[in-house]
Amino acid sequence: MQQGVPYGAAQSAGSRSAEAPVQAAKGKWAGKVGGGLMSYGFTGFDFYSRVKDGESVLPAAAKAVATNAFWAMMPGGWGAMLGMAALQAAPAVMDAVDQAASGLGAKSQMFGGGFTENETQQWMKTQGMNSMMNARQTAAGVMANHARGARKLY
Repeated sequence: MQQGVPYGAAQSAGSRSAEAPVQAAKGKWAGKVGGGLMSYGFTGFDFYSRVKDGESVLPAAAKAVATNAFWAMMPGGWGAMLGMAALQAAPAVMDAVDQAASGLGAKSQMFGGGFTENETQQWMKTQGMNSMMNARQTAAGVMANHARGARKLY
């Protein structure tokens, strides 16, 4: 092993020639398949959005290309752009979630979910429960008396 060369860096000529096509292929396609297609896609979408918003074609294309170049030079690149877009969209998403939740609350109130009991209604409920308990006790007493009398007859 040579001095000052990291482990694995000193290789024989035969092993370097076997890895050369692999390294060349990696260098040729690295960043072009994913990064290139994504870059073209984002530029095209930016251009389409600008034209749809009412800009003329030439300024929209120039702005889309400039935006693409700016984001490509950023340290985070497209990931930073997507993160910033998500942060900008967060308030709108939260508003949509709140509206959906309030819609569910309105439906539950439509079917009696917002019922509140006042003192008169509570008193009437208590009276109804007492009447049901008395009726049950009366029915149980009547049945018990019938059973006592039936026992003597049969």
